[in-house]
Amino acid sequence: QDFERWVRGDSRFEVAAPRTMNLVCFRLRSLPGQNDAQRDAMNQRFLSGLNESGRLYLSHAVLPGVGFTLRMSIGAVRTKPEHVRGAWEWIREEAARATLIS
Repeated sequence: QDFERWVRGDSRFEVAAPRTMNLVCFRLRSLPGQNDAQRDAMNQRFLSGLNESGRLYLSHAVLPGVGFTLRMSIGAVRTKPEHVRGAWEWIREEAARATLIS
């Protein structure tokens, strides 16, 4: 719930599907002048950068009527609130870079 709330509270992001238990589907919003294909490509690059960092791993889905979506699943037994907060902070930092180069 916290992660979903943080995503909703940051204007660069949108929740792409209703949260189900521990899974939050989200993505970067379109930049001005971007079409759907460009937005999806930006989100693919964003996901690749996050995963290549080695600091976290997110999966993705292509949702009908929505497009390319990042998936954050929080459910490991040893995951603590500070881990989720740290992941969110890293996602926000990477979003700044992703939207600057798109």
